[in-house]
Amino acid sequence: MNVIWSDRANTDLRQIFERREELSPESATRLVDAITTRTHQLAAFPDSGRMMPEFENRYLRELIEGDYRIIYERFPDRVEIVSVAHGKQSFLSPD
Repeated sequence: MNVIWSDRANTDLRQIFERREELSPESATRLVDAITTRTHQLAAFPDSGRMMPEFENRYLRELIEGDYRIIYERFPDRVEIVSVAHGKQSFLSPD
């Protein structure tokens, strides 16, 4: 199964790298490598991530890598990485 990164997810990853790079370029590289490597499992096991607790949608799932949530949507023919966000970020609108 193909794993595709959305423009937003690529932007998220770039911003994570840039913020971490200010502290340590080596740490930034390790973090981005860990996040991207974690998504490789989705080609063979697209349902390996858990359903996002904020939503009742079995196709919208997430993988956890360190402090980050890798949000993806599963389609019959592909997996699309939608976003990469810090674990403290909420995806629900405030009331």
